[in-house]
Amino acid sequence: MAVDPVLAAPGTVISNKVLPLPQANQAPDFGTHKLYVKKLDQYLQDVESHPREFETAVAARRATFNHFSKMML
Repeated sequence: MAVDPVLAAPGTVISNKVLPLPQANQAPDFGTHKLYVKKLDQYLQDVESHPREFETAVAARRATFNHFSKMML
């Protein structure tokens, strides 16, 4: 499928190569796990230090979800 370079999104790399699909999902290695745990710990620290912001974000998400679920009825 050809892509017109003028219409491509900025920063998009256009290549004619067809990349092979991975054979199977790869299990995360220890480095990936450490990075995930570090990110999760930072998130928990942020929530602990700013609980109101977290509560506000959850309330907004719930309101959006409830809005869309009522539209589906």
